[in-house]
Amino acid sequence: MLSFAATVFRLEIVLQQKRVIAALAVGIVFWGWLPNGDAHPIVGSLERLGSQVPTEQFGQTLLNELQCRNCHNPQADSGWQKTAPILTGVGSRIKADYFRAFVLAPHQVKPGTTMPSVFHGMDPKQAEQEATSIWQFLKSKSPEPPAVAYARIGSKERGQLLYESVGCLACHDSKAADAQPLADSVPHGNLMAKYTLPTLTEFLRDPHAVRTSGRMPNLNLSTNEAADIASYLLAEAPEQAGIAVKLYQGSWQALPDFDSLEPADTKGVEAISATPFGNRDNFGLRFDCTIQIDNAGDYTFYLHSDDGSRLLIDGDVVIDHDGVHGGSEKPGKVNLAAGRHSLRIDFFEAQGGEELRLTYAAADGQRLPVESLVVNSVDNELQAEPETELDANLIQAGQQLFVQRGCVACHQVDGVQVEAKAVPYENVNRGCLSETISDSAVDFQLNDLQRTALQAALKAEATSTTESEPQIQATLLAFNCYACHQRGEWGGVAVERNAAFQGTQPEMGDEGRIPPHLTGVGAKLTSEWLGAILSEGAKDRPYMLTRMPKFGAANIGHLRSLLEETDQTEPLEELVLGDVDAKQAGRMMVGERGFACIKCHTFGRFEATGIQSIDMTKITKRLRKDWFRRYVRNPQEFRQGTRMPSAWPVTGKSQLTELYDADSDKQIVAVWEYLSDGNRARIPAGLTTDPMELIPVDEPIIYRNFIQDAGSRAIAVGYPETVHLAFDANQMRLALLWKGAFIDARRHWTGRGQGFEGPQGTDVVAFGDEPALAVLADVNQAWPKQAGDELQFRGYRLDAQRRPEFLYSFQRAEIVDKFVPVDGLSKTVFQRTVQIRSNESMQNVYFRLGTAPSIQHDQTNGAFQFSSGLTVTLAADAAPLVRQVGGESELLVPLQLTDGQQLIQIRYDW
Repeated sequence: MLSFAATVFRLEIVLQQKRVIAALAVGIVFWGWLPNGDAHPIVGSLERLGSQVPTEQFGQTLLNELQCRNCHNPQADSGWQKTAPILTGVGSRIKADYFRAFVLAPHQVKPGTTMPSVFHGMDPKQAEQEATSIWQFLKSKSPEPPAVAYARIGSKERGQLLYESVGCLACHDSKAADAQPLADSVPHGNLMAKYTLPTLTEFLRDPHAVRTSGRMPNLNLSTNEAADIASYLLAEAPEQAGIAVKLYQGSWQALPDFDSLEPADTKGVEAISATPFGNRDNFGLRFDCTIQIDNAGDYTFYLHSDDGSRLLIDGDVVIDHDGVHGGSEKPGKVNLAAGRHSLRIDFFEAQGGEELRLTYAAADGQRLPVESLVVNSVDNELQAEPETELDANLIQAGQQLFVQRGCVACHQVDGVQVEAKAVPYENVNRGCLSETISDSAVDFQLNDLQRTALQAALKAEATSTTESEPQIQATLLAFNCYACHQRGEWGGVAVERNAAFQGTQPEMGDEGRIPPHLTGVGAKLTSEWLGAILSEGAKDRPYMLTRMPKFGAANIGHLRSLLEETDQTEPLEELVLGDVDAKQAGRMMVGERGFACIKCHTFGRFEATGIQSIDMTKITKRLRKDWFRRYVRNPQEFRQGTRMPSAWPVTGKSQLTELYDADSDKQIVAVWEYLSDGNRARIPAGLTTDPMELIPVDEPIIYRNFIQDAGSRAIAVGYPETVHLAFDANQMRLALLWKGAFIDARRHWTGRGQGFEGPQGTDVVAFGDEPALAVLADVNQAWPKQAGDELQFRGYRLDAQRRPEFLYSFQRAEIVDKFVPVDGLSKTVFQRTVQIRSNESMQNVYFRLGTAPSIQHDQTNGAFQFSSGLTVTLAADAAPLVRQVGGESELLVPLQLTDGQQLIQIRYDW
């Protein structure tokens, strides 16, 4: 017998071809024999810890998670009760057939769901009609069908790695073929029957947009990461979009047979280049993608490389540009039919320069980058959902039923506001909590344990506790924090899920992969840091692959005060030391001549000499001073088995007798005072670096030279905050942003000093090559490739902190362009201010902030999400626009001067 999930999937083909009522009739034929196994609602924390949780507390958690108060006591507010998905826009998010099947039989379609059956005991034909009407009403709010798209090449493999490492497996089952389902896993249901790739991607990127209560947390995924996980979860989604590249390592004088070699790495990329993996010499690359040809005809391709390369289309060699040679271009012509074609580029690099790019020209002779042909978004050949034929009578009936059937008690829909009416709790024993559910009640499929716990909770409802620890426990249960963290005797990583928690530093043992205990955390973390972690998530332990997700301040922000109140400790005696002397002593103790903390802890962008543990420059932002003083005296007391040594004895004198008369307390405070300077603290003794590396310490460093992707008149600026930029003085454009190390001057300061040097750090964001400002007679006009005489560089000046302000002019407007690092809680970003002044009006002038294959606008916070992972946020008065030109998205700001001036404020976050 087929599983229900398989039946729903097969029915999709039928349902796409038939009218709604006929399709539902087909579904009901199968409804009669759906499996009736244990499909009780799953609350992961209760499934695992149920035997430890007192019955009343078990029931109180269920009251929240099943949203019982919405119907029975609407005035009560637990403060963190679960909310149902917002149904505004649901018609464009999920597939119609899944919605109707789920509403009709939620526990069969998705065993373990907390959604009750609202059609329990109803005549099947009437249930069909009502489900259709409700769908018509909801669909009328968002008539566009869910978007469809190909998955990017390589996305399923990347998505699996992410799904199995970032924390998904803390709550959900593994998708591995040999994996055994776990009883406490939150069910997925048939995702392929429910979502399309774009709609699941958007949900994973920002689940709180439709599920505001945060039970599905935001893992701070980039758009590409969310798309990769969505591709992995939607196993049958075609993987034919974008560009895949494989890296091969070796030394060759001609292209090798890549088919016989094992790739060292593989990933998806947005563009074809010679350095997608950052390698410089002795490597090979293979690019694969699908291109779309709209008009049949002859096409000429131009392959530029240094060293050898080859272009194949549909398996046939079009250009053979093999051998060791300098940067040069070779053309090849091919006749292509309209439609899709496979494209492959093989490339190897021996020594010296590395270059690779591919352009093409059709009959009109215009040359364009081949990336404009790559299939990387909506696939016209994929079958979109048929548009629902809306019926005004069904829509009206659906709106009434949405209220009558109680959907409005839990779900939000624009335009539907009904005052909630309480159903007395006394009725539940004859309804929801009865072993035999009456026809007038909804059915949650509760098991005996859940019914007993709910009955106990209802009896205790009037005497709910106001003590802090029970409230903390209730919140940690609701949000399943116990799946990763232990507090007291509850929670921690389950044995069955232990292997899913991974790290990059095996030498650190469990400390490098298992999330920390929450016991005493209110006394450990500063109030500001704790609040930020609870609301925004964190990545304080980069060696730990499991991410601390974002739950939202509205959902768990109350935990901060509860934890601080419960975990407070007696304050230690305040010690006051001389500021300069203390910092010098602290620097010595942290360094190699003291307790050598640098052997295990990173210091800003400087790696430790051994394992790479928590960054010392963030310690005083993260930790409370008294907790730090206690911890370093006796780490084992706080975390048994930790590799953190006791540098100072638990009692008695320090081994460093020359500092503060060996007073351990004063020495510890001196270290704290030194670390209080954060990333501006002097580098500890013993951390060495390449003498050619330029290191901004007390003030920015300005480096004018030939810089890769920034041009021959590049101005690189390194900031002590370890975020840096490169400005192109030819095009007046922001060329690069990056983090970590600044730049290595060795290439330019030794020998003849020739060639382009790239950033030395990581997280490099490259912007387009074109000028920053242009006049567009039409908003669809292509952006010019080169700046004209109207755009002139006027130099730069330094502010009080010696940060440069770039000066340039456009037409008769004078422009001051300034970047300031903004030191946030968990990372540093750039705040950019562009000030424009002109005595003359400016018509059709635009300022371009960036380009990418895709730019998404988040209406809730005004941010623009680039497919590269960059987020650009503008002040509310900027009036930006996103346009599509030549297969690329561009973010523009029109110049609209008021009283001869305009201020554009931009935040770059990546």
